[in-house]
Amino acid sequence: MVHSQPTVKSECPVCGQTSDSLAFVVREMMLGTREAFRYLQCLGCESLHIENPPSDMARFYGGEYYSLHDLSSGGPIQNVLRFVKKVRDSYNVLGKPAAGSFVQLAAPEKGGALHSLKPIGLTRGARILDVGCGAGAVPLALKNVGIKKVVGIDPFLENDLEYDNGLKVYRKTLYDVEEDGWDLVMFHHALEHMTKPRSVLERASSIIRKGGTCLIRTPIVPSFAWEKYGANWVQLDAPRHFQVFSLKGLESLGNRVGLQLEKVVYDSTEFQFWGSEQNANDIPMKSDRSYDLNRANSVFSGKQIRDWRKKSKKLNSEGRGDQAAVIFRKS
Repeated sequence: MVHSQPTVKSECPVCGQTSDSLAFVVREMMLGTREAFRYLQCLGCESLHIENPPSDMARFYGGEYYSLHDLSSGGPIQNVLRFVKKVRDSYNVLGKPAAGSFVQLAAPEKGGALHSLKPIGLTRGARILDVGCGAGAVPLALKNVGIKKVVGIDPFLENDLEYDNGLKVYRKTLYDVEEDGWDLVMFHHALEHMTKPRSVLERASSIIRKGGTCLIRTPIVPSFAWEKYGANWVQLDAPRHFQVFSLKGLESLGNRVGLQLEKVVYDSTEFQFWGSEQNANDIPMKSDRSYDLNRANSVFSGKQIRDWRKKSKKLNSEGRGDQAAVIFRKS
C-alpha cells in the first residue's frame, strides 16, 4: 500500500501539465546519508519527479558510480570466458549464432542491456549512440560483436576514452553530438537522471533517422514494487533519479517529439524486492550488511532471493515489473 502526504500543485516534467500531485518523502539510501527529499506524483500521467533537486549532485554519486573496470586481456581461461560471452552477446544483439541462446539460458547477461536490443533487429551495419554510458561497458560489448559504428557519450567522465577494439567514448552531452542519421539512440538507465526529459528526447529524435529507433530502459510505474513499498521502493533512488516515468507519461512524451511507442519489455529482477526490503529496514546499499556488497552478511536467505527472482519473472510476464525496456520508432 502506497502512503502519501496531501496533494500539492506542481508542473510535471514528463507530461508538462500543472495539476494536483501526491507528495512522498524519500530518503537517500544508496550511500546511506538518509537525507530526505520530496517526490511528487502527477495525478494526470502518474509519473514521479523530485521537487527540489540538490545543487551539489556530485556528492550523491560515489567514487565507484562511474568507475572504470579492468578490460585488459588475461590468461587462457579469461580468453575462453570472453569468447563464450561474445557468442552470447552476439545472439542477444543480432539473433545469431544459435549456440548463443544456450549460453543465455545457462548464464544470462547480467543487467540485460544487450538482451533488450534483440527485438529491434539490429545488423552489424547499424549506427548506434549510447547516451549516459559511463565508461562504456555496453557499447564496448556491441563493438566486440561486430557493430561497426557505435559511440558512447557521458558528461561525467573525466576525459574521453578509447579502447583497443576502436570504441570511443566521449565526455560530452547529447547536445554536443553533431552527427545525425543514427539508427539507434539508447538510454540504459540514464534518462531518469536527466532534469529535462522532453528536451533530451527532442534532441535524440532530431538525430535519429526516419524509421530509426530510440530505446529507453528505465524504472517504471505503475508496478507491484511501487504499490507494495511506496517511498521505500529502491528504484526511486533519491535524489539521483530526477523522475520515475509512468508508461503513460513516457508514451505521451515520445509522441510529442515524434517518437511512437512500438514495444515494451519488462525486465525487472529480484533487486526490486531485496533493495526495497533493505530500505525498509534502514540498510543502505553501500552498507556491509547489504546484499549488494556482502551476501554472507546479508539478512536475506538464498531461498528468499530465489523466490523473489521467480516472482520477478512472473511480474514481468504480467506487465507489473518495476523496470522496462521501452522501444520507440521515429515516424
